Formats: sequence, C-alpha cells, structure tokens
Amino acid sequence: MNNLELIDALKTAVRREREAMGEVLRYLREVEQRELYLERGHSSLYAFCRRELGYSEMETHLRIQAMRLIRNLPEVERKIDSGELSLTVAAKIQNAAKALAPDRTKELVTELSGASKREAEARIAELLPQLPKPERARPVSADRTEIRFTASREEVELFEKLMDRMAHGNFARKYETLFVTLARAALKKLEGRDAPPPIPGKVTGRHIPAITKRAIWKRDEGRCQYRSPDGHQCNETHGLQLDHIQPYAQNGPSTQENLRLLCGAHNRWRSRAV
Repeated sequence: MNNLELIDALKTAVRREREAMGEVLRYLREVEQRELYLERGHSSLYAFCRRELGYSEMETHLRIQAMRLIRNLPEVERKIDSGELSLTVAAKIQNAAKALAPDRTKELVTELSGASKREAEARIAELLPQLPKPERARPVSADRTEIRFTASREEVELFEKLMDRMAHGNFARKYETLFVTLARAALKKLEGRDAPPPIPGKVTGRHIPAITKRAIWKRDEGRCQYRSPDGHQCNETHGLQLDHIQPYAQNGPSTQENLRLLCGAHNRWRSRAV
C-alpha cells in the first residue's frame, strides 16, 4: 500500500467509525426508550453501558449525553455523523442545556459546530458562569480516589459549622475527615448495629416491623435482588426499597420470606409490569 492508498484507507476507516458511532447512539436511545437495561439486570443505562458494554466512565458519559442531545435536537445526529460536532462537545452542550431554553440550546449547537473541547468550554463558561461541574470520582492510586464536587455558599457554611463542632477530632479542618466521620455515623445508624438480633417481627397488614427490615437487609446483603432471565443480578446498592415478591395487592404477605430488596428503578419497573 503506497502513501496515497494509506491515507485513502484511513479516511474510509474514519468514515466507517463515525457511521458506527451514529449507529451506537441510535441503539442506546432505543435501549433507553424500551428500558431494556432494567430487564438485563442493570439499574440504569449508565450501569448497562459500564458493565455489559464495557465502556469506561468517560466513554459512557459522552455517549449517553450525546444520545440525549440527539433525542432533544434530531439535527445533531447529522452533525455528529459528519464529524462537525464531536461527542465531547455534544456532551458539554447537553450538560449546559439543563440551564438553557430549547431555542438557545439549538443556537449553541450551531455556534459550536466545528469547535474544539477548549473552545466549547470557554463559550459555555461565558454563557453560564455558574454552571456547576459534574461530580467526579477519579482513582489516583491503588487505594486512593479523588472525589470532586461543587457546593453552594450555604452548603460550605454548613460544612464549616460542622467542622467547628467536631474540631476535637478534626483539628486540621480537613473535608476528608469530616465526610468520612459523617459517613461512618450515618452507616452505623442505618445498619442498626445496636439493635437486637434480627428475628421475624409481628406482621399486621402492610406494616413491616423494623426487625424484619433489618433481617431482610442482612439476608440480601444490602443489594438489589433482581435477576435478568440469563441470571445476571443487578446488585445496585443505592436507593433500595422493599418489594413484595407476591404483590401485596394479590394478597402477598409482608413477611420476611415474601420480601426482598430492589433498587428504585427495578421496583418501579416491576410494578408497571404486574
């Protein structure tokens, strides 16, 4: 292959890559619309992309944000297919769109077509200087993770008051120490470490005794128990809810044997399916 043939082959590959990306975004939109990620045992489209498709955190974020921008502004699809708008810029526009009117978002798409990531960031910062940066947890070593988020003035004042009250254990006024201390205290309260051993409580109607709730939480190890048809378990730990395996409306008892933990997404999805 001579030099000219190599360049032609490369351009063809780039064109196919863009076409494939457009196809991926269309498929992701359909998966989201049908909520297929729930059936597959994932609590969100994000979890589906990370665990089943194998995308990194950044790859997942860019694709979902770009897909949602296309969903709201179909003309964006052509710009991404042609390379006029990169996934990174599309994702930044979608993030800014939450604070912009639809017409202004459309204007921003036109304005930032062909723009670099840095140019897009500068223009969006000019339009929305107070636009909060997304929260981020980034591993920096084998056992350390950088956690970054923005806080309002009122929230910072609240943190400062807490550090004043907890100065005996955090004299250096480190946010890390503050948040770890609060997290441990909250977990201790939620897990009910000082409660008596979990045993089935008396069940009256829909009421579920606290002891029974603790027993179910311990049995299910604080994870969503939904399993997909192929056996994949969701395992989500956020926003868990108690679910009646045999629905309460169909005379399902509020007993330990008939209750399980489900994440909010799977609980709502299952309720619609019943």
